[in-house]
Amino acid sequence: PTHDHIEAVVKMPDPQNVKELRSLLGSFNYYSKFVPNLQPTCAPLHELLCKGMKWRWTSRESDIVKSVKEKLLSADYLTHYNASLPLVLTTDACDVGVGAVLSHRFRDNTEKPICFASRTLTAAEKGYSALDKETLGIIFGLSKFRQYLCGRKFSIRTDHKPLIHLLGEKNELPKLAANRLTRWAIILSGFDYEI
Repeated sequence: PTHDHIEAVVKMPDPQNVKELRSLLGSFNYYSKFVPNLQPTCAPLHELLCKGMKWRWTSRESDIVKSVKEKLLSADYLTHYNASLPLVLTTDACDVGVGAVLSHRFRDNTEKPICFASRTLTAAEKGYSALDKETLGIIFGLSKFRQYLCGRKFSIRTDHKPLIHLLGEKNELPKLAANRLTRWAIILSGFDYEI
């Protein structure tokens, strides 16, 4: 994105109604691949768009908008995809959303992002266990960055230790695993990864 375009979004005033909020969130979403965890950060703003929700704009919502605008201004610049460099998919989950970043690992062991993705959890997904939310984060990252990951080896990075053990190379899924986890394991089996 050009600095002028980002500057235009940053200068947008706080919305005064639902229509202006939709416009602001649309502008934020346009730059979502440049900003990590944008959707979970904006989750309280999306709640204001729900049918039957009474309009309210408090300092909390203003702080969220300010935070997103600061993230836009300080966003890491992305690197171009290079098929000869190793890929790292880093995923995470929280109570309101999942996020993923696809990065290149360079020869000096530094990493630079290629793109970011995030989304809020549905009402049903919010009831998932921590293990399921973290696995959902990985599945989300795989689906978002499939075009980069199919047919090549890559690393998955997660901070959830049980998931590392469960999905590690030499481990099989337990025979009594939940159907959802089994389906996700089948999706994962189509990729060449190390965790």
